[in-house]
Amino acid sequence: MFQKSLDYIVVGLGNAGDEYNLTRHNMGFIVLDKIASNFDFKFSKTKFNSIISKNNILNKNILFLKPLTYMNRSGEAVSLAANFYKIPTEKIIIIYDDITLDLGQIKIKTNGSAGGHNGIKNIISLLNQDNFIRIKVGVSKKPSQEYNLADWVLSKFKETELENLNKGVNLACECFESIIKNGFNISMNKYNQKNK
Repeated sequence: MFQKSLDYIVVGLGNAGDEYNLTRHNMGFIVLDKIASNFDFKFSKTKFNSIISKNNILNKNILFLKPLTYMNRSGEAVSLAANFYKIPTEKIIIIYDDITLDLGQIKIKTNGSAGGHNGIKNIISLLNQDNFIRIKVGVSKKPSQEYNLADWVLSKFKETELENLNKGVNLACECFESIIKNGFNISMNKYNQKNK
């Protein structure tokens, strides 16, 4: 039985289904899997239109969420969980792919527009707020203007990219831990500085 006592909801954005494994748009799922490995927990239950895991990590009660709604309807899962726990929006952390950042880079922010990301756009729309924490993980710009954006974000990482992919995933995991332990402002100053 779930208790309505929660410190954070941490959401990794992606598309469910084996065909989407290791695609750029599934960066949020990839990072959550790494966090689960680091802290030795599994995603084994379904609730809130998501695969979930609720754990006490770093002395905080945290619900981890992988939406099963597909990317463009991610807000449905996030809003269900947020409404159930009545958690403040600023205690929601969304981890997702960013095509404006190089592979291996991350950036964190709160507030502001979706920046063209349909998953974030849907979350803002259904929460009716934009002040959640965002960990953006770089997946690199599309190779050329002619390249279709949907094809790019749904493309799989190449073997030559795996070293930088792992670097970005590890940075995102470190950043998540820092936010939980030190708060948003300290973490933003530390991790956004690494991109410069």
